Amino acid sequence: MTRQKGGGKGHDLKHARPATLKQLADYLGLAPATVSLVMNRAPVADTIAASTKQRILEAAEQLGYRPNFLARCLRSRRSFTIGVLTPEVSHGYNTTVLGGIEDHLLRAGYFYFVASHRFQPDLLEEYPELFLHRSVDGLIVL
Repeated sequence: MTRQKGGGKGHDLKHARPATLKQLADYLGLAPATVSLVMNRAPVADTIAASTKQRILEAAEQLGYRPNFLARCLRSRRSFTIGVLTPEVSHGYNTTVLGGIEDHLLRAGYFYFVASHRFQPDLLEEYPELFLHRSVDGLIVL
């Protein structure tokens, strides 16, 4: 199925890659800001007509649109990532604690990195810095 925008260039609904926000907006003939408000469920999106919101959501699904995670992180100044530093990954207690951390973080919408310092002083100093350079929102140390 092909839909044409005002300029006459057709858009195939089956993209090899998901559509960008701009492509979705162009496809709908709407401003990218309008599409962004609806897709991000911004409070001001309540002022947009329900039929327009429905059109946006349906087109997003058809075009395989997914919000750009990096853009969202830049805007919110959060990475939704936590660093977990542990002495060992494979021993009983640490494994149990890591399982609980994982359960909690996943429910809260976070991704996490685990690093094992193996009681090496240089790694104990280096890993927290590496986590910070990767813009983690927090650090859990076992």
